[in-house]
Amino acid sequence: MDGGVLYDIGNWIHTSLTPEFDLDTSKKEKSGLFVEDLDLILHYHFVRDEELYTHERLRVQLALILIIAGATATRPDALIGKVLYKHIEFQLFPPAAEGQRPRLGLMWNLEHVKRSAGAPEKKVFGFHEEDTLLHDPVLHTLALAFADDAFLNGFSGPEQIYDLAVPLQSDRLRLLWKKDWAERPIFRTTEGLHMAIDKALTYCKTRGHLIRLGRALGYAKKLEFYDLRRGSGKKLNGMTTPQSSGNPTDSMQRRSLQRSGISPWGTGWGTRPLTRLQRHGDAPTRLTDDQKLEIQDDPKLARYLQKRGRAMENFKLEGYRSYAAAKDTAAGRKYSIYRKKAESLRKTLTARRLDRAIREFHDTIHAKEVDRQIQGTKPDAELLALSETEYELRERAEVARLFSQAADVSNREELHQLRLKLIVALSDLGKRRESPCRRQARQSASGTTSRSAKISVDDRSKPVLRTSSKSTISISKVPKHSTRFKPLDQQQDLHWMPVGARDRGTLHKSYRKGAQGLSAIISCSRVASTKENYLGLVQVYEMLSIRSEAL
Repeated sequence: MDGGVLYDIGNWIHTSLTPEFDLDTSKKEKSGLFVEDLDLILHYHFVRDEELYTHERLRVQLALILIIAGATATRPDALIGKVLYKHIEFQLFPPAAEGQRPRLGLMWNLEHVKRSAGAPEKKVFGFHEEDTLLHDPVLHTLALAFADDAFLNGFSGPEQIYDLAVPLQSDRLRLLWKKDWAERPIFRTTEGLHMAIDKALTYCKTRGHLIRLGRALGYAKKLEFYDLRRGSGKKLNGMTTPQSSGNPTDSMQRRSLQRSGISPWGTGWGTRPLTRLQRHGDAPTRLTDDQKLEIQDDPKLARYLQKRGRAMENFKLEGYRSYAAAKDTAAGRKYSIYRKKAESLRKTLTARRLDRAIREFHDTIHAKEVDRQIQGTKPDAELLALSETEYELRERAEVARLFSQAADVSNREELHQLRLKLIVALSDLGKRRESPCRRQARQSASGTTSRSAKISVDDRSKPVLRTSSKSTISISKVPKHSTRFKPLDQQQDLHWMPVGARDRGTLHKSYRKGAQGLSAIISCSRVASTKENYLGLVQVYEMLSIRSEAL
């Protein structure tokens, strides 16, 4: 595009669109996320995070996305939704010394990497196994591949891969994919409550998860994938050149860390910098009641709510009892418009108010901390409060337990065995999803963990993870027939509500229709279809039928 056209577009955005839509013109903070930050995020992601994902594969693949994005300094658009299985390949190399096991390498072929001029460029990145299992790209990629059963040779477990031997007449052994899986994305989204087979993950959803993790950990700014690029980009890009790779004119730059022995974490990410993003664990993650009242008092939001209420009154005066019945009328359409505007504005105001609360916290907390220490109150080296994190899925507890065991590993063989167990555990976790009722049923329990974790099992044979920071991680007991609705004996108010004038056109009418009445009650209650609940529904239906006849 011509430079003059770009100048005109930029000028139009600045002079016209910015005041009209109240665009944010503040400069972004350009500090970077480094390997210490990545480990902190991944530890919280697997061990302490209580967020309910639609499917646990989203949790497993988000970790790999963060690892690859940081190690390659790649734009998120080139990674999320663009990488197919055929762009990834495992290669088995001969052992470095006699008596050792073969070395497993991983190649990522990113075909949508843009250069500074905007033209696409193909780059191949190579990885070897990392001693820090939390950010090992080989481990996490293997877990997703085994969860999909994508290997052509149908390995039953990671042990079979390491039992292979490279033939003497070859320098490596390539592990290929099944033909149908080769054309499918490795990072996929959900369809309903299940994982899609060939529908790629979107950047918007992934960015939302990253922002939430950053808020939970107390970062002062909203985390972005570009923070990972800033933390690793320049150093990683300077490690190798086309000339050093043997391809001085080829558009493909081969970063074979397996061959060169270069670690992207030591060289690419560098030493502990002083320009890291600010973080404080006590930073607010949600608004207080007073701050929510500030949003409710916003004049523009109040006007939208007033117009929405006026539209509701209008369609009720026309004889419609609900928006569903009046949605095709003029009043119903107005109600829908102002309801959407109010919801959108409320979300915007909430996000802005939370950002301001976080900024105010970080602007004042350090002065308060200095005052406390001057007065003689030193920070505790260890949190004394006992905290607990409960898991519904045993696979999730197993992953947390295994990651915490890494601090106790003393030799290479123990590390390898732990790696194999983690591959299996992450693979199993990627096939599961938690019950939708957990969001309503769980009791929030915040906890802190450390790398020096100890494992124990209590007398009830429930896996428990106790860490040196006195936190506890356990599996919650979830009923086999768990649902998001209350059981029948807790829904008496629903079933025995008086059938008055307002309900006569809905509930009372359905109860008088024999089998349809029972079906309506079952549909309303949404309880598990056990024998006891079914008999209870029959009794409720019979008594409601008697009341219906009396009326």
